[in-house]
Amino acid sequence: MKLRIASLIVVFSLLLSVLPITALAAADPVELEAIAETKTGQAVTIKGTSSFSEVNIKVLRPDGSILYFNIVPVSEGKFTDTITLADVEKAGTYQVVAGQGVSVDLITFTVAGDTTGTPPQGGGGASSSGDTTANWYKVTPGSATNVVTFDAEKLKAQFSQLVGQGGSAELLVDLSKEAIADMVAEIPASVLLDGSKQVPEAKIVIKTAAGSYTLPLSVLDLVSLADRLGTTLDKVTIRISVTKVTEAMSDQIESDLRELGGSLVGNALDFKVIAEGNGRSIELNDFGTTYVKRTIVLPTKESPDSATGLLYDPATGEFSFVPATFGNENGRTMATLYRNGNSIYAVAKVSKTFSDLGKHWAKADIELLASKLIVNGVKEGIFAPDQTITRAEFSVLLVRALALPGDAASADVFKDVKSTAWYARAVGAAVKANLVNGFDDGTFRPNEAITREQMAALISKAIVAAGKTAPKTADLSPFGDQAKISTWAKEAVGQSVEAGIVTGTDKGTFEPVANATRAQAVVMLKRLLQYVEFLNK
Repeated sequence: MKLRIASLIVVFSLLLSVLPITALAAADPVELEAIAETKTGQAVTIKGTSSFSEVNIKVLRPDGSILYFNIVPVSEGKFTDTITLADVEKAGTYQVVAGQGVSVDLITFTVAGDTTGTPPQGGGGASSSGDTTANWYKVTPGSATNVVTFDAEKLKAQFSQLVGQGGSAELLVDLSKEAIADMVAEIPASVLLDGSKQVPEAKIVIKTAAGSYTLPLSVLDLVSLADRLGTTLDKVTIRISVTKVTEAMSDQIESDLRELGGSLVGNALDFKVIAEGNGRSIELNDFGTTYVKRTIVLPTKESPDSATGLLYDPATGEFSFVPATFGNENGRTMATLYRNGNSIYAVAKVSKTFSDLGKHWAKADIELLASKLIVNGVKEGIFAPDQTITRAEFSVLLVRALALPGDAASADVFKDVKSTAWYARAVGAAVKANLVNGFDDGTFRPNEAITREQMAALISKAIVAAGKTAPKTADLSPFGDQAKISTWAKEAVGQSVEAGIVTGTDKGTFEPVANATRAQAVVMLKRLLQYVEFLNK
C-alpha cells in the first residue's frame, strides 16, 4: 500500500480548495512503484519516476533501522535500483523512501520469512549479502554507493579509547584498500555528541579508494541540528558522503575547464555532510573558521606549480581556488585540500602568463598564483605588476587565497561600500573573518592604495584566520625607519616579518606608508599560503 508523509497530506488537502485542476495535475517530484511481497534471500527492485537528476533511496527495516542507502541517477525521468535481502533479515514490513530533502515518496513492502535460507554463521567477516564487517562498523555494498553503518555501543567504546589523545584523536574508517570509491557513512548523532564531550578534539576520518575526508566533531552543533529538524537527538543521523561526480557532471567540469585553458586531473569528488531526522534533512556547508581537510587521489604525479585545487559550482560553471598541497601517501599521489565548507572539489592543470612580465622579479610568483586562479590581469594578457594595488583589490585577493565564501551583507558596516560594488562580497567576507576593520569614521576607503603596514596587518590576521597561531613579534629595530611604523600596526608588522612574509627594502627600511604594488602583493600572498601550509614550498 502506498503511503504519503503526513505533513504533505495536510498541505495537499489544504491546497485542494484553492488550486485549479491544471495545477493539481502536475507530476510529483518523486513517484515510487509498488513492490510485491517478497522473501529473505531474494532481490528487491526499486523503481520510480522523478523530475530530479538523482534521488536518495533509503530502505528501513521493520524496527526503523537503516538497511540500505544509495544515491541513484535519474535517466529520462526514471530510476531503478536493486538490493538483495540477506537471509538474516527479519520478516515484516519494510519502508522505502526516495527523493531529496522533504520532496520524497514512501512505500512499504512485506517480507515473509524464508525457511529454506542458510542460517547465519558465527564470527565476523562478510555476510551472505556481501557486506564487509569491521569490529565497529559495517559496509553494505550498493549499486552506486556503499553504505557504512555503525554499532552504537562499539562506536562509544572507540571514543573511550581516544581519551587523552588531544588533537591527534581520530576515528578512522579505512576503505581505501577495498577499492571502495563511493560511500556514505550513517552515524547516530547522539553517539557523536557523547563522543565529542569525551574527546572534544576528535575527528572522523573516512578513507576511500578515491580520496578521504576528515571531519572535526567540533564543527557539528548537534543539539541545534536536532532542534532545526524538529526532533530529538536520538532520532538524528549524520550522513558523511564521499562520492565521485556522475559521468555527465565530470564531462561538464572538463568542458568548463577547457574554457579556462585547463584540464581535469583524476576524479572530481562531491563531499557532503547531511543531518537527517523527522523526515527532513539539513546539508551542512559552512564550518565557520574551521578548515576541513579532504584528499583526492590522483592517477599521476603532478607538480605543485602546475596543478591546483578547485571548487566547482555546477549552477554557474565557475571555479574558485581551494588551498591545496601535493605529495605522496602510501605510494599514491595525493592532493590535500582545505576549506571551511563542502561542495564539488577537483584538481586541474591550468597555465597562465602575461605579456608584460618579461624578466620581472616577481614573474614566477605571478604566474603561479594566476594559474591557481587567485590573481587576474588588469585586462586580457596584461598584469601591470608595478601598478599600485587598492585596499579593495588586496582584500579580494586575500579572500580568494583563503577560499572564503563571499558575504556582501557583512560589508554594510562600512558606509562607503555599496552592496552592488564588485568587491562587496570579498570585503564582507573579510569583515566576517575578522581580517579588516576599516577606519574610525566608519569607512573602508576601498579605492585608496593600500600601504605596506596596512597589508602587513591584514596578513597577520590572515594567519590566524587560516587556523594557525600568530608568530611572535620580530624585533623591528633593524629597520632604520621603524619609528615611522604606526603604533597600531607594530605588532602586526613584527609578526609578518617574523613569519618571513613581509620584508624590508634594500635600503634597510620598512617604508610603512609606502604604497604596495600588485607584484609585491602577489609575492606576500604566496609566502602567506606557504607559511600556513596551504601551498607547497
